[in-house]
Parts: sequence; C-alpha cells; structure tokens
Amino acid sequence: MNRERSPLSVAAWGLLFALVSAPALAQPVAEEGTGGSESFRRAILWGELWLVRGVTESEQLSLEECLRIAIVHNLSIQNRREDLLSSHEDLRTFRNFFDVKGQLSLQHDQDVRTPVIEQGSMVVFDPVLQENVTTAAESDVIDDDVTTLGLNLSKQLGTGGTISVQPSLWESDFQQNQWGTALILSVNQPLLDGFGHTVATADLESARLALEQSENSLDGAMRSLVAEVASGYYNLLRSELLLDETEQALKRSRDLLRAAKIRREEGEVAQLDVLQAELLVARNENTLISGRNQLRSSQVDFRVLLGLAPDSSAGIASTKVSLVTSELDLDALLSYALDHRLDLINQELSLEQSRLSLLKARNQRLPDLDLYASYSFVDGNDDLEEVWDVDQGSIAVGAVFRLPLGDVSDDVNYQKALISRQKTETSLEEARRQVTSDVDKAVRNIRTLQSQLEVLKKNVEIAEETFRLSQLSYEVGGLISSFDLSSAQDDLTSARTDYVSALIDYKVALIQLDLARGLDLVSMIETQAGSPLR
Repeated sequence: MNRERSPLSVAAWGLLFALVSAPALAQPVAEEGTGGSESFRRAILWGELWLVRGVTESEQLSLEECLRIAIVHNLSIQNRREDLLSSHEDLRTFRNFFDVKGQLSLQHDQDVRTPVIEQGSMVVFDPVLQENVTTAAESDVIDDDVTTLGLNLSKQLGTGGTISVQPSLWESDFQQNQWGTALILSVNQPLLDGFGHTVATADLESARLALEQSENSLDGAMRSLVAEVASGYYNLLRSELLLDETEQALKRSRDLLRAAKIRREEGEVAQLDVLQAELLVARNENTLISGRNQLRSSQVDFRVLLGLAPDSSAGIASTKVSLVTSELDLDALLSYALDHRLDLINQELSLEQSRLSLLKARNQRLPDLDLYASYSFVDGNDDLEEVWDVDQGSIAVGAVFRLPLGDVSDDVNYQKALISRQKTETSLEEARRQVTSDVDKAVRNIRTLQSQLEVLKKNVEIAEETFRLSQLSYEVGGLISSFDLSSAQDDLTSARTDYVSALIDYKVALIQLDLARGLDLVSMIETQAGSPLR
C-alpha cells in the first residue's frame, strides 16, 4: 500500500538533495582570459616555452634573447615557481573547508543472539512471587544477516555554522520489516564566538592573500632577474670593451718599443728609454692576461645566471653601448614607486592579514552561544518502496551557552594579534621609507654619472690629443723621452677605460632605477629589449 508524501517528507529529502548537489552548484565561474600585457606577464611568470622558441644558445645573443632564456631556464626562478604552485595547493585546502565532505560506508553484520523473550514462551502472573514471569519454552537462536549502506555528509556554512545529513538504508534477513531507513539532519549555528561571514572565511581570505603575496614575490624575483641579466649583459660588454682597449694599449706600447730600439741603434736615445718601453709592454701584457681571465669568469657567471651550462658557447652580440640621457622628475618617480613597488604591496597585504587575525582573535574572546536544530526518523517495512516516509520523525531545537572560566588563552591570542598588527604597520612605514631612499639614491646616482660622463668624455678628447702630439714629438723631433710618451699612452688608456666604465655604470643605474620605482615586469623587459614582446 503506497503512502502519500507529506510536505515535511518532501522538504527533508529536498534538503538532502540540495546538500549533496551543493559542490556542483557552488563551483566558481572561470574568469575570462585577459589579453595584452597581462597575458605576457602570466607567460613570463610561468616560463612558457614559446618565449624561447627560435632562440639558440649561440655565441651572439642579443639582450632580449638573454632575457627570454633566463626567464625560462633560470634555476632559482624555477624553484620560486614551485613555491607558488605550493601556495596554490594551500589555497585549495582552505577552499575545500567550505565544500561538502562526507563518507560512504557499507557494513555487513552476522548477528547471532538469543531473544530476551524466547519463541513459544508465555508471560503469566505468579501468585507466590506476586509478579509476572515468563514460562519456560524451547529457545531458538536468532541468526540474522544485516547489510547497512550509510552516507555521512557535512558542510561548513559561510555564516560559521555547520549542516550535516546522515541517511542510511539496511536489509535484514530475520526481522519482521526486512528493509529499514534512518535519517539524521542537524544544523548548528554559532551566534557569538564563530559567528559571521567575515570570521568564518578569515582563514580562506588569509590564504588568498598569501597566494597573492607569493605571486607578487615571484613577480618581484622576475624583475630582479631581468635587472640582474641586463646588468650582467652590460658588465660582460664592459669586460669585452676594456679588454679591447687593453689590446690596443699593448699594440701602442709595442710600437713604442720598436721605435725606441730603432732610435737606440741610431744613438738618439739612451738604453733607459728602451727599458721603459719594455716595462710598459710587460705591464700591458699582464693587464691583458688578467682581463682575459676576468672576461672568462664573467662569461661563465652570466651563463649560469641564464640557466645554461657553464661550458656552453653562449655569448653576447653587442660590441658597443650608446649614451641616451633624459631628465628625471624625482617627485613623479617617488609617487609611482609608492603605488607600484611589490614589496610595499606585499606589506599592505600583510597588514590586511593581520587585520583578519585580529578580527578573528577578538571574536574568539566571546562566549559560546550556539543555536541547533535537528530532525531524525527511523522507518521499516517489508517493501523497499515503503520505507522512505519521514513523517514519523522527531524535531529538536535548542541553544547552548558556554562561558569559559579561568582560561586566558583567548585573551593572550588577542593581545598577540594586536602586537602583530602594530608590528606590521611599523614594517609598512619602514618599507615606504626604504622605497623613498631607493628611488632617491638611484636618481642621485644617475645624475652623478651624467655629470661624470660629460667630464670623462672631455678627458678622452684631451688624452687623445695629448697622445697624438706626444707621439709626434717623440718620433719626429725627439723632444720628449719614451717615458713621457708612455705616460701619455697610460693617460689615454685610463681616460678611455674610465669613460667606458662610467657609461656601463650609467646603463646599469638606469636599470636599477626601473627596479627601484617598481616598473612592471613586461615594461622592464621591453625597455631592455628595445622592442615590444611578441
């Protein structure tokens, strides 16, 4: 006989369905992909292989090719990416806190027992004992096979409460009702300690902020890598240019030595002039040996920085560096840096995390006041279709108040959260001052180098003219000694090397300014590459 379902029955099973289907209904909608510089930024952060498509480890790498190789192959950055993946997993753990979780169980029992009232016995009144007694009868042992299918589901609510459902179905071989069902549905909602969406999601939001910090840290490490690769590229170019200047100086000193020997044979100069020329040649040869070793070391270090094998043949393509100066607006640069420096942004995220920790600690100082409600029923029938009526169940509603006595742990945690927030605010202010100092220092360094370059360029012109006149005076008129000519040659070499070093220092200082002012990752790469990323 079929029984009509009541509204209570429909509502109970509807709630069970909603809880089971909640994960599918609550999945976040995927965000649409963004194009432009953001897509390049994501590709750079994760080192996508298309960045090095067509780039070979040749001896003539442009700065853009070096940057692309380092972005993909630098080992330190690869470890940073692994850390970011780990942070993604941490966030996934906290997100799972609000997912429906449960356990499906299947249990089989062999129940062998003797009934309390034996089969065939009778209950009669004993006038002597003045009580009901059971008459003796032959005992029958009950041998019952019971198979139970159970499901335990629970879900943490965004308000801080929990909801759980425990349905079960069993089959018995012996009992009068072969099929049975049971359902326990309960809801618990804190009203003081643990109440509210902000408190309930504090750990999840803190994990999201931590993930954002990890991504910013990777972005910052990538910016530092770009600056380091570009600086290493120019420093390697410095070594090559200085080595080339040393080779030219050695050639000039050998020319001077040949001229001194000829004039000594002709009796125009003393042996001292020849010795001084030989000393100059030896000094330049020693400088050349040292320069070649320095160049080799710089090449190996640069390949390691790129993430290549130290013994690879990779080198740089540039053979010269140009000077392009521009006016710098310190106030505009400071304002930009305070808005875009990732270390400042991460400190602000830490401040938000400390605010959440303080809010949660303040809430935990409240006493417990929980509102609960539950519904349960048990039904049985020989017909499987007739054991799903929940109208015979019971409903319970109540509240529980708990006030801890003598426990100071919650207050201690609150005071520590206050201190942590104060420390974070102090660290944020310290970071702002450091940013101001970094930008100011970078700007002053660039301005100093600009002034020095003007002076050094004039020094090169004067040294070149001095050497030309000294060489003419030595070779034609014999008006000066080889010592005077070698001094003029040393001055020329020093003037040229000083100018080249200052020029490289200026290029590196511009890179450091971009880093100090918080220029975004894509713009940093494009600035150094000299062209948009493709």
